[in-house]
Amino acid sequence: MVRMRKTRSGDNRDSVRRAPSWQPSSICVSQCIVALTIMILSINVYNLKNKNETTILHKPKNDILNAKPTFNSASRTDNPTENSLGIAKTESSENTCEIVTPVFANRTSTALASYPGSGNTMTRVLIEALTGVWTGSTHGNPLMLGKQSRSVGNPADDRLTENVVVVKTHQPGKVGYLRWKGATRVILIVRNPLDAIPSSCNAKWEIGSATVMHTEQMPEKYWIVTRDRRFEFELKMWRTMIDFWTKRFDDPDNSMIVIYEDLINVETGPAIAAEMMTFLGHGIIPLESVPCIWQKVVRGSAEKVHRTRRYKPSFLRKQLDQIIGNLTEISQNYKHEPTIERATSLYLDIAKERLN
Repeated sequence: MVRMRKTRSGDNRDSVRRAPSWQPSSICVSQCIVALTIMILSINVYNLKNKNETTILHKPKNDILNAKPTFNSASRTDNPTENSLGIAKTESSENTCEIVTPVFANRTSTALASYPGSGNTMTRVLIEALTGVWTGSTHGNPLMLGKQSRSVGNPADDRLTENVVVVKTHQPGKVGYLRWKGATRVILIVRNPLDAIPSSCNAKWEIGSATVMHTEQMPEKYWIVTRDRRFEFELKMWRTMIDFWTKRFDDPDNSMIVIYEDLINVETGPAIAAEMMTFLGHGIIPLESVPCIWQKVVRGSAEKVHRTRRYKPSFLRKQLDQIIGNLTEISQNYKHEPTIERATSLYLDIAKERLN
């Protein structure tokens, strides 16, 4: 029964004591404020991130793998925002793709061969980003480990030749034979000897002087001494790499020749990267993402470790004559191999200009 009482004003009011309304505790209020603050900050960060990621790569043309690279290309298109392959320029597309940490896989059969100083390590980083599989090496030197910027260190650098997608090698080189004989295919990188020989000699100087690889150009006086002492040997090793690996396999489908100058060229590099991924048969990214990966590796992490050049390495006239003589012979002997013939013809023009 509800008891009623008369108030002073004469009105009847409910005399039952009502339960007090719920009042939030101070702890609960604090937790709600913190949760709301985190939500607002998350929304702001998300909007800021989306604002910065405005560049979207165009889908490449169907003939991307058939594009013919041109050395030091200066070709132009009607659209200033695209290169000659119809792919959006990648200078501002660094955040549109992700480079994954590689893994080991049972697929070791391809050599990544080059004369030292020809961009082999840079190409390894690129291949790892394209395939998602570690690359190995027949060469191991603590001063060379991790010289490229990577998400993690490369555990395959220490003379490991198993369970990797390619194996770096500068052999036969001075040893005259292969320490690793498991290769059934090859990607051969060729670079102008006028640039490759100084780069190779500089690497030896960095190792001998305990300098971090690819960080400093040797003093010019050391270059001149090293050049005159090692030139003929280095030029012979440069040519040996071409003669050995181009004749190693009878089936031309087991060989791919990459011109270093084309690989680092913004017009031709992405197409060559896509061709390497197809050659290795183990790509993890769509073709339209290749230009972005190329941009991050070749124009990104690789450029950060390039040496600052304080001088242009010089050659004696007789040394230039020797280079021209070797390039002329190679060009004549490799008319059946258009990539080698084109590279040597272009290197010849540059060497002849140096004589003037």
